[in-house]
Amino acid sequence: MLFEFKHGENEYAVNVEEIDSGLRVTVNDVTYDIDAREISPGCINLLKDGTSRTVHIAGADGAIHLDIDGVKYRIDEYVEGEDSGERGVADELAKGGILVMPMPGKIIKVNVSEGDSVEAGQILVIIESMKMEQNIKTPVAGTVKSVYVTEGQQVDLEEKLVEVEPVEEGEKEQ
Repeated sequence: MLFEFKHGENEYAVNVEEIDSGLRVTVNDVTYDIDAREISPGCINLLKDGTSRTVHIAGADGAIHLDIDGVKYRIDEYVEGEDSGERGVADELAKGGILVMPMPGKIIKVNVSEGDSVEAGQILVIIESMKMEQNIKTPVAGTVKSVYVTEGQQVDLEEKLVEVEPVEEGEKEQ
């Protein structure tokens, strides 16, 4: 899952993917393999090259707040994107398809029901993964064909979330 954000004057593109040994995190063009362990809700321990960091994560005021070993960061401009492995998902969904879980987590909220009309960019499902809430948006306008999940449900990587049938160009209202 790719996260793009601005902290101060600096812009970052952070891609996080789960691997057998933990997480592979790419910050801009630098990649790190990190062992991540949840200590408690909203608190994880990261181990990289023998160095341990404790990270507290909280969402408030429309921002993500991080406390990394006592140093506080507020990330105000946060945009979810697609990592290189997911770019084909939007293209496939544009033809009709299913949104899937980008990483294991829990369903926090389902904003749509079968038969609902949706606009491109609309938030369909809110998930929690690695103690961070993430919005799952549809890249196309259309009609919700199926909803596969319910609030509170634990979901695995690539498990089906919502199927959207796109609106044909000629069908869009003027």
